Amino acid sequence: LEFRRVLFRSGRFAQVLFPNGGMGARAHSDGLSTTGFPTNAGGGSVEIMESVSPLVFWTRELHQDSGGPGRFRGGLGQHIVVESVAEGALDASTMFDRVDYPPQGVHGGLPGGRSRLRLNKTQPVPSKGKFLMHKGDQLTIDYAGGGGYGKPAERDRELVRADLRAGIISEEPARTIYKLKM
Repeated sequence: LEFRRVLFRSGRFAQVLFPNGGMGARAHSDGLSTTGFPTNAGGGSVEIMESVSPLVFWTRELHQDSGGPGRFRGGLGQHIVVESVAEGALDASTMFDRVDYPPQGVHGGLPGGRSRLRLNKTQPVPSKGKFLMHKGDQLTIDYAGGGGYGKPAERDRELVRADLRAGIISEEPARTIYKLKM
């Protein structure tokens, strides 16, 4: 089981963020992106979270290049930037896996991206623990992607091009890992 959770709390509110990472690729298809498994906990609406708590979500999007390369690519995790606008300090509690060890690929597939947490862009945040956020502090969360299945060189070229056009992968892995001629 993997745990991915952030709990924000002050004297007047508590907000739990259950964003989801990517699942590993399967023998015949790419992994699912931003999927809660084995739970049914889904990511809540940013608009509702902002309306009931002193948090502003600046970014919530698929995390480019987080799916492990392979004949079938791992699902993508999320990239989230959330800011505290509370007048007082917020307690933030984290419970994350896949920080030290990325999700592995199989049968020649490469690992997915690791989870990573940073406060104010550069300060690392513990994967399991508590810290304070003050007004204006921004927490950046990158959720792990799933591992790939099969060798990346075996991926259909049209799928690589489609991933590149959609922003799922960037030009660098398209060229260096998938060997796509640009």
